[in-house]
Amino acid sequence: MNYEKVRKLLWVILGVTLIIGLISFVFRVMGGLATTDLGSYVPWGLFIAGDIYFISMSAGAFLISSLVYVFGVKTLEPVGPLALFTALICLLASMLHVIFDLGRIERFWYMIASPNLGSLLNYIVWAYMVYSLLMIAELFLAIRGRLWVKAKRVYTPDMEAKDKRIVKILAILGIPLAISFHGGVGAMFGVLIARPYWHGGVYPILFLIAALAAGGAFMTFIIAFFNSKKGESSNLLRFIARLSLGILIFENLYLLAEYFLVLYQGAPHDVQAVMWVFTGPYSWAFWSIQLILGTLVPIIILSHPRLIRKTTWVGMAGLLIVIGFFVTRLNIILPALATSTSENEAFLSAFDGVRLTLSYIPTLTEWGVVIGAISLAAILFLIGYERLPLIDKTHTEVADR
Repeated sequence: MNYEKVRKLLWVILGVTLIIGLISFVFRVMGGLATTDLGSYVPWGLFIAGDIYFISMSAGAFLISSLVYVFGVKTLEPVGPLALFTALICLLASMLHVIFDLGRIERFWYMIASPNLGSLLNYIVWAYMVYSLLMIAELFLAIRGRLWVKAKRVYTPDMEAKDKRIVKILAILGIPLAISFHGGVGAMFGVLIARPYWHGGVYPILFLIAALAAGGAFMTFIIAFFNSKKGESSNLLRFIARLSLGILIFENLYLLAEYFLVLYQGAPHDVQAVMWVFTGPYSWAFWSIQLILGTLVPIIILSHPRLIRKTTWVGMAGLLIVIGFFVTRLNIILPALATSTSENEAFLSAFDGVRLTLSYIPTLTEWGVVIGAISLAAILFLIGYERLPLIDKTHTEVADR
C-alpha cells in the first residue's frame, strides 16, 4: 500500500472517530456527569488522566524544542518547529480534557471571568494560557522565514537574525513556564493531604521526568513516521530515541522505588493503593501495557544494535512508550480514589448509592469523547504538517549523511 492510500485511509479513520467523538460530546453536554461513571469517591477518571497525559507530552515536546533554540543542539535543529507544533497540539488536547471534566461545560469561561485566587487550579489555567500564547508566537517566528519564502515575500538576513533572537528569548522564558506549570500539576496531587497515595513532595519531580520521557517518545514516533527516510533511521531519530530510553529507564526506577518504599513502610492506605495497581481490577493493564509493552519491549528494541537502526522499529518503540504512558497516568489517578481512606471509610459503611462506590469503569460516552478529542488533535496535526513548513528537509538530509 503506497503512502497516498495510507494517507486516505488515515483520514477516513480519523473522520469516523471524530464523528463518534462529536456524538459522544453531545451526550456528555446534554446528560452532564450522569453520562460518566464518576461519583462522589472517584470524581476524577479518564478525562483527568487524559489531561495530565497530554500536558506531559506537550511539556516534553516543548523542552525538546528548547534544546534547539536555547542550547543550540544542532542534531535536533531540523525538527525544532515540529516539536513546537506538537507541543501546541498536545496542549490543546489537554485543555479539551479539562473542559470535558467540568460538571457544567458551558461555564468553563467562569475560571477566567471569576477566578478563585486561592485555588492552585486557577494558576495552572492561567499558566496554560500564557504557555499557549508563547508557543504560538515562538512557532510563528521559527517558521516565518520559510513562510515568507513560500509566499515569495522578502525575508532579509537582518529579519532572520532578529527572529532568532526573539525565538531564543521566548524559548528561555518558556522553560521555567513549562517546568512550573507541569510541576504545578504534580504539586496539585502532592498537596492533597486527604489522599495519602498522592500526598508528598515527589510528584512535581516525577511529573517532570515523565514529561521528558513521554515527550521524547512521542517525538520519536512523529519523526519516525513523518520525517525520516525509508530504511535505516536517521542520526536525529536515534538521538531522540536514546534520550527517551534513558529517561524512561530513570522514570521507571523512580516509580518502582516509590512503590517499594510504600510497601516497606507499610502504611495501610498507601499499601492498599499500591496493591490496587498490582492486583486490582486494572492490574492487567499495569502488567501487560505499562510494564511489558510500554517499558520492557521499547527497552529491548532501543537497546538492540540492529533494531535501533530501523526507522519502523524505533517509531513503534516510541508509540509503545506513549501508549504505556497513558496507563501510567491512569495508575496515578485511580489508585488514590478507588481505595478507601480514613476519611471515607465511615461514609462507605453509612451510605449506599450508585455514585457512592469506589468502583470506576469508564462509560462508552467517556471513551467516545476521549477518542474524539484525540482524533481532533490528530486531524489538526496532519493539517499543520501538510500546510506549514515545519520541517527543513534539506537540513535533515545533510544531517543524515
